[in-house]
Amino acid sequence: MRGLTRVAGAISAAAVCGLLVIGCVGGSQSVMPPSPTTEPWPAATSLATIQQLIEQRAGILLTSVGQGRNVVEVSLRSGGAALAREILDAYGPAVHIQVGFLEFPSGKLMGQPCAPTWHIVARTDVRATLELASTRIVSGDWFRATVRLTALAGRTITLDSGQPLIVYLFRPGSMTPVGSYEGAIAGTGLTTLVMPSQPASIAALGSTASCVEDLGYALPPGSYEARALVEDGTLENSSTFWSDPLAVEVVAAP
Repeated sequence: MRGLTRVAGAISAAAVCGLLVIGCVGGSQSVMPPSPTTEPWPAATSLATIQQLIEQRAGILLTSVGQGRNVVEVSLRSGGAALAREILDAYGPAVHIQVGFLEFPSGKLMGQPCAPTWHIVARTDVRATLELASTRIVSGDWFRATVRLTALAGRTITLDSGQPLIVYLFRPGSMTPVGSYEGAIAGTGLTTLVMPSQPASIAALGSTASCVEDLGYALPPGSYEARALVEDGTLENSSTFWSDPLAVEVVAAP
């Protein structure tokens, strides 16, 4: 059901592990990005060399990289603005950079990343709640979550979903997402049976990547609500629904 977010260009095995969070990072609740290097970036004479250098030095902050028309297209996590500045200062017009969902350095939103493409409905036969190891999330960070599913209709519910699910962040009381997960996902299809006496669970991923230009690349510190979008069916025939909201606090990076 679910495919991999596009990763442009040929990349090394080490870079792949930085791009695909599933299967490459451990089981901790969050994945903190490294600090940008203080070493100067080498001069480069070709786009291929620039791409290689970015792959080698960007680490887990890199979400995709590849060669476009006369530029290297670079996408970084929402916490990667400092690294984006380094790359832009080093290679100027030879690179086009996106940080989170926003173009760097203009801060222009690229597309509509927080507008789910699935048809969203209310469900009365099943309830989804969201669990995090900690409700304090560092701005610019990714986090793992678990969606707990409970049958409400006294019968077994079958969900044709994918895994992991995506967590969106909202302003308190709002149903318009302001942040979501910006990384690549090596996801798989999943059929989940939710029995009346036995709740089920599905893994989920989230991030503080902002999809509102005025909020910057990563959501600023403050109070938010997290909801997972629970998939059921296909894009053509779905009954996708939101989990219950969970109050979370985004805090400044240390």
